[in-house]
Formats: sequence, C-alpha cells, structure tokens
Amino acid sequence: MRVHVLFFGPVAEALGLREHWLELPSGARIADCLDECQRRWPALSAWRSRLHLSRNLESAAEDSPLAEADEIGLLPPVSGGA
Repeated sequence: MRVHVLFFGPVAEALGLREHWLELPSGARIADCLDECQRRWPALSAWRSRLHLSRNLESAAEDSPLAEADEIGLLPPVSGGA
C-alpha cells in the first residue's frame, strides 16, 4: 500500500523535503512508516521520540493501522504564542 507522509517545520528542513509517498506492506502501522522513514532519512532519529503524529488530519499513535492512501503527518513539538 502507498501512504503519503508529510514533514513539517524543522523536521522538513532537517530532511530536505516536505512530503513523500512510501510503499509499505499491507497491515502496516504508523510505527512501520516511521521505521521506513528513519531508514531512508537517518536525521529523523533525532526527532522521532518528540514527534506528534497524525493520520488523515487526526491525532494518531504509533500503533495506529494504516490503509491505502492515508496521509501521515510528522509534526515537531511547537511552542510560543502570547
């Protein structure tokens, strides 16, 4: 199955890309997606434990199952505001 991975903020800057389509085996979970991303882009390992994850615009956990054409967001921690 193919999933669309979106990278945001400093994660995107560290990896040098904002999005990528990944081919994953049927039955894959978000953790499998992260493992594959980390294999392709080792710089992701510096962020992995601090990422907020989304699946189809909703908050998700690493053990969330994936389906064909899901959109996975890898969001770094944010702070700020007034």
